[in-house]
Amino acid sequence: MMHYGWKVSDNSIIDHLHYTYQSNSNKLLAVDDTVTRVSRLGDFNNGTNLGNDYSYDGNGNLVADSNKHISKIAYNHLNLPSTITVDGKGSIDYVYDASGAKLLKKTTEGAKITKTQYTNGFVYQNDTLQFVSHEEGRVRWAKRYWENGDSAYQFVYDYFIKDHLGNVRTVLTEQTDTSFYLASFEAATRAKENALFYNIPETCVWRDNSFPPDPNPNDSISKLLGTTRPMGAALGLKVMAGDRFDAGVQYYYKGWNPDDNSNVDNNAILNLLGTLITSVEGAAAGKVPPGGLGTALSTPLFTGIDEFLDNHTYDTFKPKAYLNWILLDACPGV
Repeated sequence: MMHYGWKVSDNSIIDHLHYTYQSNSNKLLAVDDTVTRVSRLGDFNNGTNLGNDYSYDGNGNLVADSNKHISKIAYNHLNLPSTITVDGKGSIDYVYDASGAKLLKKTTEGAKITKTQYTNGFVYQNDTLQFVSHEEGRVRWAKRYWENGDSAYQFVYDYFIKDHLGNVRTVLTEQTDTSFYLASFEAATRAKENALFYNIPETCVWRDNSFPPDPNPNDSISKLLGTTRPMGAALGLKVMAGDRFDAGVQYYYKGWNPDDNSNVDNNAILNLLGTLITSVEGAAAGKVPPGGLGTALSTPLFTGIDEFLDNHTYDTFKPKAYLNWILLDACPGV
C-alpha cells in the first residue's frame, strides 16, 4: 500500500508498506515501510522490523506490536484489553463493568497520570467534564475565544454525520474561535515564535542594533535592511471556506534618505518567491529550474506579482517595504 502526503520537498509517497501474513491466514505478522524518513503526522512508524512485528495469544488477541513499541497487551476474562505497556513511555489501564462497558482509562507516563472516566454518556478527564453524548453527537466543555481577545469555557455542540453502517464520517461544530499569531521578537516568547514563524532569529536585534537580543522584555525588534536582511517574519496558515483572517505590521523607518536607493533590494520579491517555492514545491509557483530563481520568472505566481509591482505607484519618500500575503488553493490531486 502506498500512502501519498504533503512534504516540504515535494508532494509524493510518504509510506510504501509491504504486508506479511501467517501462512494460510489473514493474521498479520509484519509491516515494512521501504520509504523511511523522520516520523511525522501520517507517516507509518516502521519500528525495528528485525522479525515479526505482531504477536497473538491463543484467542487471537494482539499481545505485542513492535511498530508502535507496544511490548505487552493483557486481556481480561471478557477478552477486552486491561493493560497496554508501551516501551519508553508508560502504560494504559482499562476498567470495565460486568457487561464489558468501559468505565475508566488510566494513562501513566512517568509521574504524569491521566484518568478518563466514562459514566452514562458523560466523559470526565481528571474529574473535569469533557463532553456529554446525545443522539445527534456530543456537547463539549471547551474554551472559546473571541475577536476582542476575551475567552471563557462554554458548552459547544458537535453533530455527527454517519454512513449507513453508523460510522461517523463528518463532524459539524458550532464552535467558532479566533487565534492570534503575534511575532513580538522578545526573548520571553522566542521559543514559541520560532516554532510558528520563519526568519525570527535572522532579523531580531536589540533596539540599539546589537546581537544577541537582551533577555529582558520589550527590548527587541526586527531590523530589515536592503539586501542584507530583506525579509522579516513569515507564517503559513491553512484556512477553509468561511474563515477570515486579518494581517498587520507595526513599523518605522530610521535614517531613510529618499534620494539614496543603495540599500533598496529591487529584487526582494525573488527572496520571497524563493522561500515560498522551497516550502510549497509543486504549487502554482512551480519548481525552481536548475538555473536558479533567475530562470523561474515565467511561473504564474511570479508573473502576477511582478506585474503588480511594475504597475504600482510608490511613495518616493518611503522605502519599498511591504506586508506580503499570498493565497494558494490546495486542491486535492493538484
